[in-house]
Amino acid sequence: MTPPSTHEVIVCRGTRPAGCPKGLELAHGFAREVSRVIEHSGWPAFLQENVHGRIGHHHQFRVSIAACANGCSRPHIVDVGFIAAEYPVVDQDLCIGCGKCIRACPDGAITAMEEGVQIAGGSCLGCGTCVRVCEQSALVPVSTGYRVVVGGKLGRHPRLGRELPGVFAPEEALDLLAKVLEFVMEHYTHGRNVGTIMETVGDPW
Repeated sequence: MTPPSTHEVIVCRGTRPAGCPKGLELAHGFAREVSRVIEHSGWPAFLQENVHGRIGHHHQFRVSIAACANGCSRPHIVDVGFIAAEYPVVDQDLCIGCGKCIRACPDGAITAMEEGVQIAGGSCLGCGTCVRVCEQSALVPVSTGYRVVVGGKLGRHPRLGRELPGVFAPEEALDLLAKVLEFVMEHYTHGRNVGTIMETVGDPW
């Protein structure tokens, strides 16, 4: 039997072109970049040197990439999760008040006001649904990138990862991944994943 790899990159079908109608194009090909960062970080060699015996699934560094806010690849329960997002603003000059975006928003983040259609930033998850249904191109993505979740895990003491504030451009998200790997290797103890290390030594993010 082939032993597990030192890491695993989990993806949803939306990370492939034409794979899912809800997937954001931003996520296409991102898994290759994630794998490249992990390989270049030194993690594979580090883990092989520090695991005495066969590398098991519980030793793996796990990353999940979700192409939309639905999170089908479960980004909240792995070491690092990336959720593709695009946050729009309303061009009131183009908006005709048809209400399609309001009806389509799965999170109830869009309302009709006297001054025009408004998006509640605290409720919007950046899924891009409203952008796709607007026939007037009145919803314009102004912040595109990844929501990043760190430190999730399953097992005997499961925990959801902590979502970092803001949205990260792809290059910023990859830089953050490299920093998480550095953090893990600095504080590594046999069998401890990112979430367990964060609980022990603190959360540097």
